[in-house]
Amino acid sequence: MAIGFLFIYVWYQAAFVGSLINYTVSYFLGAGIATMGFALNNSSLISISHYITTPGAIAAFGTVIIILLTPLLLFPIRHYLRYQLGMWVLGILAIIISVALFVSTSPLGFRRIFDADFASYNTTYTGVINQAKSLGFKNPGLLTFGLPTLYAVPYMFISLNGYQMGAYFGGELRNVRKSMMAADILGGLLSVLFYAVVGYTFQHTVGAQFLNALSFIEYAHPSAYVLPIPWSNFFFSMILTKNPLLIIIMVAGQFAWGVTLLTAIGLVCSRIMFAAGFDRLLPTLLAKVSERFHTPVTAVTIYMVLTEVGLVLSVYAGVIFEFLNITLVLVSLYAFVGLAALMLPYVRKQMYSNSILARYKLGKVPAISLLGAANLILFGFLDYFSLLNPAVSGPTGPSAIGALIGIFLLGVVSYFLVTRYYHSKGIDVSLAFKEIPPE
Repeated sequence: MAIGFLFIYVWYQAAFVGSLINYTVSYFLGAGIATMGFALNNSSLISISHYITTPGAIAAFGTVIIILLTPLLLFPIRHYLRYQLGMWVLGILAIIISVALFVSTSPLGFRRIFDADFASYNTTYTGVINQAKSLGFKNPGLLTFGLPTLYAVPYMFISLNGYQMGAYFGGELRNVRKSMMAADILGGLLSVLFYAVVGYTFQHTVGAQFLNALSFIEYAHPSAYVLPIPWSNFFFSMILTKNPLLIIIMVAGQFAWGVTLLTAIGLVCSRIMFAAGFDRLLPTLLAKVSERFHTPVTAVTIYMVLTEVGLVLSVYAGVIFEFLNITLVLVSLYAFVGLAALMLPYVRKQMYSNSILARYKLGKVPAISLLGAANLILFGFLDYFSLLNPAVSGPTGPSAIGALIGIFLLGVVSYFLVTRYYHSKGIDVSLAFKEIPPE
């Protein structure tokens, strides 16, 4: 049961979100404005982008973002849902414009535009590929199967993750059973569709060999990278148009989705903290709910303060980027969920036999155990490939692995300390977890 206290990862998430705010300001906003300036040949915008990406400006803008987002988590959930819809529409619009620009441009046309725009940097389309080859690049081509595809699975898991988030605040929604089912299925299908369309049109127009070569230079030999800003699909779509409105929408769409992710994680984590306080696994103060807004104000406030700490550490200490690997944390957590499901009929026999789960078997084997085993194998596989491919999943050095192990150990130790404390007062907090679902 101590493993069930792994929601201590909330503290890890706060640090991670702090680093995401750093990235959102420096990349989505700073690099986005730089791209806008480059596409429109506006030196003032480029100068502004240079200021935005300084440590002081990142910390200042990031703090403003945290302050502005906090009321969204404190007010009734309907305000957050309206905000989320608006930001989602802006992000989708940016993607549609980007795809339309790629579709309307031939591969040869892109090469001509690239060569013309980057002539002042002594860089050409063919020159990028030749430069990469001189540094040891061997083009793997456009692979659709094999190990390179498997290496990217953890990244895709993180990209598509979030389908389960509605469960954390489902009690604040109406008709949650129907809306959750529709959102999970349609959201997943829509995400896959957009990834496929964006990926195909982007690679078709820009070229897989060129993108592989550019990525090789940027990450393996950063000192040889000559483009004015880090590249992205939005960066290349922006140079295909000189329409200021289209470029502004694409920059705003990137930033909107970055900020929306930060808010969504804050919403989920504050509800996890509330549940932990309600179950007495964390201080009961976290379970305090505003009579006016009907939201866990204390949990939200503490979480956002922790996020600010994560922002400052990521900007001025840099340590967060060395030990934060959110991919490993999430896939490891889900692997433990599979292990718990696998063992449930054998470790908690009475709980299992009293639940609806006991009705479903394959022969004599409990269905929940089969599903748990499949889940454990899947996420164990994702763990393995996350460790093999740190460029996609995140850092995998000693500090990152130590932080991962520390999170799990801290959860176990904290659970035992808390339960022991309440046991001394005659309260058995473990009773809350001996029913399915918990009551």
